Amino acid sequence: MLSGPFYISTTLYPQTLSGFLFILALTLTLVTPRGTVLNMLTGFSFGALILEVPTFLFTTVVVLGAARFLKIIRWRDVLLIALAASLIVGAWTSRNAVCFHRFVPIASNSGANFLMGNNGQATAYEAAANSGMEPYYQQTRKLGLDEFQSDRFYQEAALNWIEAHPDRAFVLYLEKALNFFNIMNVYASQNHAEISAWKQIAMAAGYLLLLGLLGWRLIEVRRFPLIPREKLFLAVYVLSAFTTAIFFTRIRHRLPYDYLIIAIIALHLSHRLEIWMAAQRAPKLPLDNPRAPHSSAMTKT
Repeated sequence: MLSGPFYISTTLYPQTLSGFLFILALTLTLVTPRGTVLNMLTGFSFGALILEVPTFLFTTVVVLGAARFLKIIRWRDVLLIALAASLIVGAWTSRNAVCFHRFVPIASNSGANFLMGNNGQATAYEAAANSGMEPYYQQTRKLGLDEFQSDRFYQEAALNWIEAHPDRAFVLYLEKALNFFNIMNVYASQNHAEISAWKQIAMAAGYLLLLGLLGWRLIEVRRFPLIPREKLFLAVYVLSAFTTAIFFTRIRHRLPYDYLIIAIIALHLSHRLEIWMAAQRAPKLPLDNPRAPHSSAMTKT
């Protein structure tokens, strides 16, 4: 993938580890036959993934729901995986309660991320770069709120804005979902040096290549129907646009999901290669072979 290395090769972004955990959890989900140990390991992987990037909580629900709908796993498997993931998240929540004497389910920045994507000046493509957050920052400093109180304040401010502007919030949500598939983002001024123009062009070209190969796979869907795991990957990829849009969407946030379409492309190319190799191995009848249909016809005449 051409777009990913420019983000993660020089900086330890959460998407580096979350990409690994996401692929691990998906791989374990697809393993058969399934047993209690495998389901627990799968759940632990999802739990660690949620701790790394909390928005993957929604993705976990999507993955398990889609996998059950496609009959890849059973309801018993879903329950055990969910239980194991809950144990990981619950253990971290208990740790937060002991250390901070507060109920902090996963992290104390979910409210800020929620407000970044849901305020009067928010746009689909700016995310944290929008200037609408500064008044809220100033207000929390003025009120003397601590980290946890500030996060609660941001969450309530976002909910109040959504309640006061439901139509605008819904349109913004759809715009953010569409921005999930964007080839470029707007960056804050301090990040312009890190993400130069040529890097953005390279990222855009890489993603367009992936989309083109995915389009080729979908064009051939009548000839080569999607197998269950391809359906799972495609469903999770599309639906993840709507789960991440609850907060805000960025190319960097999409990177772990891009492995899904890479997997679909790889499966298709592998299948195509098998067909080509089988055709190369098939015996070719010589033109003078008496068993060949055209030779028989010539003999009869």
